[in-house]
Amino acid sequence: MRVLLCLVAAALVAGMGCRGKVGIDTTDPANNDTTINNGTVLNNEILPDDVFPDVACEGIACDPALPSVSARVTRLTHHQWENAVRDLLRLPDRPGLSASFLPDPLSTSRFDRFASQMEVTPDLWEDYREAAESLAEQVSGDPAALARLEGANPPTDASERIRAFATTVGRRAYRRPLTTEEVDTYVAVMDRAQELFDDGSFPRAAELALRAFLQSPHFLYRLETHDDAAARVVALSPYERASKLSFALWNTIPDDTLLAAAADGELSDPALLVGHVRRMLDDDRARDVITDFHAQLLDFEHFSDMSKAPERFPDFTAETPAKMQRELEMFIDDVLFETDGTYRQLMTAQHSFVDDELAAIYGVGAPDGATFARVTLDATRPGVLTRSGFLAVNGTAYDPNPIHRGVFVDRQILCLTVPAPPDNFSIPDGIEGATNRERIQNATGACGGACHTPLINPPGFAFENYDAVGAWRDQDGGVTVDASGTLSFGGEDHSWTTGAELIGLIAESDAGHTCYARNWFEYINGRAPTAGDEPLIARVAQASQRADVSVKDMLLAMVTSAVFLQRDTGRTQ
Repeated sequence: MRVLLCLVAAALVAGMGCRGKVGIDTTDPANNDTTINNGTVLNNEILPDDVFPDVACEGIACDPALPSVSARVTRLTHHQWENAVRDLLRLPDRPGLSASFLPDPLSTSRFDRFASQMEVTPDLWEDYREAAESLAEQVSGDPAALARLEGANPPTDASERIRAFATTVGRRAYRRPLTTEEVDTYVAVMDRAQELFDDGSFPRAAELALRAFLQSPHFLYRLETHDDAAARVVALSPYERASKLSFALWNTIPDDTLLAAAADGELSDPALLVGHVRRMLDDDRARDVITDFHAQLLDFEHFSDMSKAPERFPDFTAETPAKMQRELEMFIDDVLFETDGTYRQLMTAQHSFVDDELAAIYGVGAPDGATFARVTLDATRPGVLTRSGFLAVNGTAYDPNPIHRGVFVDRQILCLTVPAPPDNFSIPDGIEGATNRERIQNATGACGGACHTPLINPPGFAFENYDAVGAWRDQDGGVTVDASGTLSFGGEDHSWTTGAELIGLIAESDAGHTCYARNWFEYINGRAPTAGDEPLIARVAQASQRADVSVKDMLLAMVTSAVFLQRDTGRTQ
């Protein structure tokens, strides 16, 4: 029966056979064309000036941002797959099955969403198949779960009930209405329940449909199939917009409200589109995206790898890294959701959330009980870069790690290019020096002019007052800590004497705001920026730096722009 079902599913999903190869029908039954303006830029999209009317543009930010050639077929990440399965099947929680999948490929960028990396190998296709069979059996065997999928008052006639199920569930799985032919195909599959099972009941028929839906490329991929042979630039169809918005801002499929908005043409009306995006950004599902973005930016996946020397840090336990991650999640969520905060606040806010162990690291009073509580920190603790998690994951078992801390600030916070180390370069053992700073300076002298002296060491040394778990220290090796330095970013040299001063310089700089905007652009769009994207990134960054607009408004401007909602076909006119 498994072979027969695989062949049925292969025919049903337009070319994705048992090996997971893809052939996509590029017609879109839900097309709603938008008028084309001179074949270059469509005329009904929102400009950043509409989102930031009180912030004058300057330089490249005043140029029009132009849509780019981008992937039309993007496989869901495992994180997105988990959310999509939960929401399609209306489950109470993510199923957790992707933990046994072939892992998503290691990203060559900061983020795991890059479409160019998301392949389906034969092994992953087998993972999808096994998960689809397990989930379909689980849901179809649970009357309450099946009732949630059918909705209120399903038809009583057996044939009508099957067709309604295929139509209703298919619309959510495909993120668009199915064509009549597609519905007929699913009905034909469901009708084979009596042949394939001893019990040919409706739940068995639903199980067959769910197996096929969960293996369809229309579910496993986000597709942009709408095209116009006469146009160089094409607007995404309303349903494509709904899907792209939903995966960008929620990491999951569109909800019923967003699908209804697509059906009613509201996602092609700029004013109505803004309203839907604001609703999405205020939804708890956007918290998942904001957490995921910062988890990847701050390397949460490496927190579990932390280890500290027990003779130096006896209170550091196997549970400490998870507490440090939880603290950062709560801090980010509080700044960006509870107070609708800004990038500047993320970098400079002097509060956090601690339990008794983390309170000891910060030198503040422990909260009552074992739960996390909000605390106010002193001026040495501005923003995410002085939180224990960032400092500890970028520390050795014994000492701060200025190289890791410096490279992180350069790459993730300032978007500076850090050259590769010289061939065969490594830090030798037994480096002499009274302080950690002296030892690193002596160890990296061979790479001095190339990278360490001007680029890596200065921002790394800025955090020398914070030890390997993030606790404050005034001295190292009996010598007063020297956290001073100078770094060139944004076209000028910046000098400081403390880490807090460096953070303040970054939080006020064009370079810091631009890098943060660029990071969000890459995450939202699943690709690196092109020249046509730079005006949008610059415009959003200028609004953040000059008007302190919220991070939510930064995202609003990005996902309502022509860059996000249109696609360059790459055709010459």
